[in-house]
Amino acid sequence: MSVAPDGSPVALYTALRGDREAAIIHDAIPPSSSVLELGCGAGRVTRHLVALGHRVTGVDNSEAMLAAIGDLAEFEPVLAEIGSLDLAPRRWPVVVMASHLINDADGMAFVASAARHLESRGALLVERHEPGWVDRARAESTERDGITVELTDVVHPRAGHVRATMVYGVHGTTYRQPFDAYEVDDDALREIAASLGLEHVRFLDENRTWVALRSGSS
Repeated sequence: MSVAPDGSPVALYTALRGDREAAIIHDAIPPSSSVLELGCGAGRVTRHLVALGHRVTGVDNSEAMLAAIGDLAEFEPVLAEIGSLDLAPRRWPVVVMASHLINDADGMAFVASAARHLESRGALLVERHEPGWVDRARAESTERDGITVELTDVVHPRAGHVRATMVYGVHGTTYRQPFDAYEVDDDALREIAASLGLEHVRFLDENRTWVALRSGSS
């Protein structure tokens, strides 16, 4: 199968489970919410959100990822770049930005896009790398959902910045995905939120990787 523009293998994201992330989101929002999911990929979280009763508009820049979702009731696919997304005048009561997109070099643009698509007092749920992980990152190998995941070629160009490669073993096929990640600690998170007129509401998990932000009244 193909890979997305950022190097994410479609096969990986059709194999990984997303029930844990969906449960965190579901517990933080009202029942039967209308959700804008930025970076929905192959729908690993999307499917669970729909099964839990939510209506999801999923945005991704990979046609192959969206095609992997198939015909899913209560799901609207949007092929677009997140940073330049403009679905005005539509706005959502809930916007979700998972997969550590905030830790990307374009993370600020992604959050700004999320903020401008929020209804007044709407909820923005963001997943980041665990605070401190960027500087702690070292070569390691793990297994998840029957998939081998190896972090290799780890370099720290400076504090708060890691450059590495993820090597995935998926159903006998190996995929390599180079990436850069940037630290978004609590202070940086508050600065980003404040610059976009967002309020920090609470953390949603014990590792403080999921955070709920809320738009202002304007």
